[in-house]
Amino acid sequence: MKKLKKEDYINLSILIGIFIIMILILTRFNFIYGSLKDWTSQHYIIPEYFRNLFYSTKQIFPSFAFNLGGGQNIFNMAYYGLFSPYIILSYFFPFINMMYFLIGTSILIVISSVILMYLWLYNNNYDRKVCFLGSFIFLLSGPLIFHSHRHIMFISYMPFLLMGLMSIDNYFKNNKKILLIVSIFLIIMSSYFYSVGALLVLFIYGNYKYLSKLKKKSKFLFKPYLKWLSKFLINFIVPIMLASFFLLPTAHSLLSGRVVGQKEFNYLFILIPRVNIKFILYSAYSVGLSSLFIISLIDLFLTGMRKYRFLVYIFLFIIIFPVVVFLLNGTMYIDSKVLIPFLPLAALMVSTTISNMFKKKYDFNKLITYSIIVTLIILLFTNIGYMLLIMLDSSILLLFIYKYSKSREKDLIFIPIIIVSTLNALIINLSDPLMSFKDYNKLNLKEESKAVKEIISNDDNIYRINNVNNPLEKANKVYNIGEYKSTIYSSVSSNNLKDYYYKNSGNEIINRSFGMVSGPSNVLYNIYMGNKYIIGGNNLIGYNKENNYYKSDNVLPIGYASGSLMSEKEFKKLDFPYNSEAIVKNIIVNKDVKSSFKTSIEKVNLKYIIKTNKGTSLSRMGNKTVIRASKSNKIVLEFDKPLKNKVLFIKFKTNNDLSCRFKDLSITINDIRNKVSCKNWKYFNKNDIFNYVISSNEDIKDLTIHLSAGLHEISNIETFTMDYNSIKDINKSVDHLIISKNKTKGDIIEADINVSSDKYFNMSIPYDEGFSIYIDDKKIDYEKTDIDFIGFKIEKGKHHIKIIYKAPLLKEGIIISIIGLIIFISICFNDKRKKATKIIEVKQIEIKKKTNNNKNSRKNKKGVKKRK
Repeated sequence: MKKLKKEDYINLSILIGIFIIMILILTRFNFIYGSLKDWTSQHYIIPEYFRNLFYSTKQIFPSFAFNLGGGQNIFNMAYYGLFSPYIILSYFFPFINMMYFLIGTSILIVISSVILMYLWLYNNNYDRKVCFLGSFIFLLSGPLIFHSHRHIMFISYMPFLLMGLMSIDNYFKNNKKILLIVSIFLIIMSSYFYSVGALLVLFIYGNYKYLSKLKKKSKFLFKPYLKWLSKFLINFIVPIMLASFFLLPTAHSLLSGRVVGQKEFNYLFILIPRVNIKFILYSAYSVGLSSLFIISLIDLFLTGMRKYRFLVYIFLFIIIFPVVVFLLNGTMYIDSKVLIPFLPLAALMVSTTISNMFKKKYDFNKLITYSIIVTLIILLFTNIGYMLLIMLDSSILLLFIYKYSKSREKDLIFIPIIIVSTLNALIINLSDPLMSFKDYNKLNLKEESKAVKEIISNDDNIYRINNVNNPLEKANKVYNIGEYKSTIYSSVSSNNLKDYYYKNSGNEIINRSFGMVSGPSNVLYNIYMGNKYIIGGNNLIGYNKENNYYKSDNVLPIGYASGSLMSEKEFKKLDFPYNSEAIVKNIIVNKDVKSSFKTSIEKVNLKYIIKTNKGTSLSRMGNKTVIRASKSNKIVLEFDKPLKNKVLFIKFKTNNDLSCRFKDLSITINDIRNKVSCKNWKYFNKNDIFNYVISSNEDIKDLTIHLSAGLHEISNIETFTMDYNSIKDINKSVDHLIISKNKTKGDIIEADINVSSDKYFNMSIPYDEGFSIYIDDKKIDYEKTDIDFIGFKIEKGKHHIKIIYKAPLLKEGIIISIIGLIIFISICFNDKRKKATKIIEVKQIEIKKKTNNNKNSRKNKKGVKKRK
């Protein structure tokens, strides 16, 4: 590595200073350096849970997250940094608030990335001014700073990616593999999702370096290339093997629980080539550079050099063929965020173009002419917003390039780059609403923490707690490791839990995607999931207020034995609301059984008076009701007779043919909201049937309906009621599982049950293949009960139940990782041996040189004596 000089340290200090100024502009001493979107609900709270779980269990590599989502494979949350070096490092600093630790980490990621970018360019013999400009462009690109305050895993791998690029340079110089292997391993552990793109970037750069080594006029021969490639790929295979203990269980969880885009794809459309300029320009969810990158693509193509054209072809392929982005997203959707790892390569290319411009001989007229032609072609494929940006941006850049071509004053290159990059960064980053200190206090309410602590200390058994205050932010919030929740907000979570939540429970759907399982206002769901406690404003029937929370003694325990059975075949014939009642009153089994189930639900025609506000029109056409709301408005339905001690069920069909030009449509009835997202949204929720389960300890006298602005077409309206007394004592008809608070930790659940007769056992933990269940120390087989949960037959008597969870493919992953470690150690020894051999050879050469020099000096002395 080349030694840095004073000028380099000044350049790096300026770059770091620019970043600090950006932080001050964004936070303005009033905001926390973290976004209100996703960062608060996922990217900070889930790592906080990982750390608290470690402090409780002392397991660095856990398998089970009993506290969230009813109990899930913890690898479902691997996306949020399960084994990230940053998160594991936080375990050693319990005295630092996790939020501040992650903020500090995010800032250091950006600073270290910029320093490494500068060093990478510097070690590749770029001029210091070029190194500064290239690093400046990299720093103020769309994604780097933006995701340091929104999605940390979008950039967490960046320092290791740059380290990997530098280690490839070292590999070609000295054939050293260790640093490259370590870099790739750390990339994978930092962010498995972005590691695919990052490894592809390293592979591309390796090929670029290979082409750089070839002589200019030599032919490209496949045989020597394949020989080199086979050796080079070892550097990728070994770290992948080392990370298999993480990758294999994560792959299994992805295949069984990922949130797939609900939008139906036209695969022919994905394969059709077209210009996707958004993939590289002006966005935090792409490479995010200015039109200088377009000029760079043209410039490097015009050089005619094989290695540069190779990079140009790569980016053109990405821009023109959307299938590349589709595949990098795991075939879930087309989202250019997966191209963020390509940012260093793009910055390298732009730096090369700037370097070319600084050289004396350069055809500026040719570059400007081709840039204008290509820009005009691009404008034909862009919307009006991007069209104006590209026209303004490229005009400024080309004007200054033209002036520079005449005067050769380097400041004329600096000025447009600094202006455009700074404006790009400010516009993108200021668009992200940051969390205020007031918002943070709402996220960590002392009253809620106190309520959770009180609940845990007062209950001898383990029940779940449903926090309905800010459901999006609180879905993953665990105040105390003894707090258990049925909620989870994760890009990957149990499909069995989601199946019950979205299909078999009749819950309202408040979420734009299936990634969130929140705490609904459905009393039947809360009874079934063992949500004995509710924190927040919900006054559900059967729940009575105690201090800062609501409590119901009528919910089912998390595990229980029951003799009331129903076959899956019979259950699947039931629609809402009958299915949501049946699953509470019976254990559903996959076999023929006689069921004594009789519904307590009655279909009713409610009588009411309609009251509407101004700006809302209502009309009926057959069984269809059309409501036009010019703005968010409400309708009140006053009942002739109040509903006493009743649960009210409402369902109807609504239109879902919404373009994303319009906002999502929502209808809220008595504070229970249903939403249908626009059809082009990548996580389109397809919620065309709105279900409502309305209950209250007070009489239901009316329905207050809030409508979002827009056109609502409603059809097939049905209403039902059920007497609450029919489910009030449901928990008294089952044998309760008493879970041991002391013995239940991490991957192990221990409990006792006294079964009154031979029955079936059901536990409201989503079914998964990773459980091992022991009754009285004897391992038993388990099965799916209630369609989506775990259960088994159980005999009469007192039993001790032990449940151990190990993530599927974890064992196999560990074995492969051990093999990878053995190979890596052998590579380390081999590299050391080569280094030692090289040192010996160098010393031998030096000794020979000294010997020869001594001989020559003696000969010279003898010759001088003879001449004398």
